[in-house]
Amino acid sequence: MTDQPQGYQDGYSSGYTAGKASYDLDEIAGTTAGATAGANGQPTADLKGKSAGYSTGYQKGYKAGKVSYDKNYQAGQTAGQSDGTANKTTDNTSQTAGYQAGYQTGHRTGAQFYKNAKAAGRTAGNMAGLSGQAPADLTGQPQGYQDGYTAAYAVGKKSYDADYQTGQTAGKADGIADKTADNMIESTGYQDGYVDGHRTGAQFYKNAKAAGRTAGNMAGLSGQVPDDLTGQPQGYQDGYTAAYAVGKKSYDADYQAGQTAGKADGIADKAADNMIESTGYQDGYADGHRTGAQFYKNAKAAGAAAGTNDGLTGQASADLATQPQGYQDGYNSTYPASHQTYVASQADEAPVNDDQTTNEAPQATDATNQANQANQPVISSTKSASQATKSAAKPDNSITRVSDKGEAFNQHSKTKRSAKQVKQNGRSKRSNVDSVGRNINNSQAGRSAGLVTRKTDLSAGYAQLQERSQSAAKANSTGVPT
Repeated sequence: MTDQPQGYQDGYSSGYTAGKASYDLDEIAGTTAGATAGANGQPTADLKGKSAGYSTGYQKGYKAGKVSYDKNYQAGQTAGQSDGTANKTTDNTSQTAGYQAGYQTGHRTGAQFYKNAKAAGRTAGNMAGLSGQAPADLTGQPQGYQDGYTAAYAVGKKSYDADYQTGQTAGKADGIADKTADNMIESTGYQDGYVDGHRTGAQFYKNAKAAGRTAGNMAGLSGQVPDDLTGQPQGYQDGYTAAYAVGKKSYDADYQAGQTAGKADGIADKAADNMIESTGYQDGYADGHRTGAQFYKNAKAAGAAAGTNDGLTGQASADLATQPQGYQDGYNSTYPASHQTYVASQADEAPVNDDQTTNEAPQATDATNQANQANQPVISSTKSASQATKSAAKPDNSITRVSDKGEAFNQHSKTKRSAKQVKQNGRSKRSNVDSVGRNINNSQAGRSAGLVTRKTDLSAGYAQLQERSQSAAKANSTGVPT
């Protein structure tokens, strides 16, 4: 302020001195008030409107007083919690406000701990007494737990002993009567006594139940009708009924499995050895096999009829990949012989001798064309007819199934008879061919007449063969021997 006039400087110094003195007095007052509030654990005062000196002093004093309060509070709280846990109280009127406040807080916490421990001890002691257990060792447990346990155990054990005697009497009576009461709502003492008394009388029931279980299981697994249990003791009835249900369920399941397998084998014309299987499986297998065998028989008859028809009409052998085994066996048993019969009936006669072939080829061609125009079959050669006759006479070796042996023999016999007839027709046809050859040399009309004659003979022979084969197929499908 050296640059200020002297009057300004003198006035400033005088005013500062007076203001500083007032600030110091206010600070002292604020410090005292703050220390008192802090030591008593009071909240800080509202300093709005207070001087700067008072506010500064209050804050400093409150901080110092609060530190002292907190320290005393912690000490009192520790002491109070210890007394509360031990279920006792100490006179603290001579202690500081902080100590007293801490003691009260700690004592409430300790008292609650004692209460909780006592309740836990009471529960444990009561359960131990009611369960007939020996009292627990309470060493190291808090006072509340010990007090609660000791009192509750004495009461619980007295109740257990009385209930035990009652239950023991009732259990013995029920055991002798071969029955058991539901004691779930009864006390542990009653249940323990009941079990002890029931043990002797229940031995009879136990032995009877074991015997019934053995008999019921055997009956169920054998698929038998359940026995009449009238007059049997309760234990035997209970054991038999339960075991029969289990055994019968197993029998039914095995029966279904065996029935499925038996049906499949019957359809396939085979039979499995089931000696090691259960009774249910064997019974089901036999039932299913009968059904499957009938299906095989029907399918085989259908296949045999189809094979005969396809063979006699000159069709190619059918694709049997998706057909059942019976159909395949029936078809394969008739198709080869039927088809050979067809081939034999269609075979042509051999050409006339080699010297005539060259000169007569044009005339034979004309005759063949005329036959084709008339939509009639022309036989190719006598040699082919002879080969067809031999092929038809040869037995079919592809039939190997045991169930088809009788049918194969019948079919083979019919085929031989058909082949013999074809051979006889072939001789007649060869005579006709010789006649046709001679007529060809004479005139075109003669050749045509000979071809017509030969065609008529062959058609009549084929019709006879087809009629006999269809009759044989019909007989096979109905099971009538031929």
